[in-house]
Amino acid sequence: MTSLGISDDTIVIYTSDHGDHFGTRNSESKRSPHEASIRVPLIIRGPGFEGGRIVDELVSLIDLPPTVLAAGDIEAPAQMRGHPLQKLLQEGPGDWPSDVFVQISESMVGRALRTDRWKYCIHAPDRDPVHDASSDRYEEYCLYDLQNDPA
Repeated sequence: MTSLGISDDTIVIYTSDHGDHFGTRNSESKRSPHEASIRVPLIIRGPGFEGGRIVDELVSLIDLPPTVLAAGDIEAPAQMRGHPLQKLLQEGPGDWPSDVFVQISESMVGRALRTDRWKYCIHAPDRDPVHDASSDRYEEYCLYDLQNDPA
């Protein structure tokens, strides 16, 4: 970015929409509520994101649109979900959300809620995960104590 002369007004974001557990948790390799599937790298470089730092708070892909808008000094619409990561970096964790929502599709119609310590997942076993986006009825699928079972 420096050699191109764009480092003062460009942010670069490196991330992924899912991780990979290489078929160790279900019949495929990425669509599950397990840590290897839902924890992904996130690296941002540019104005407001200089000087390497590791953030322990939970963030989500849903935080990226408000982050990009904030980088351009554009206020996010009121109905937009997520939070600009600049706020977390500048103000600290304060009132930063303590949980993230995970939607699991194609291997199951599932939903999960992850906090720092817990991960709770539900699924709809009577729904087709390829054709159904949601369900009116879910069943418990798993509960993990991430303090005692971090993998």
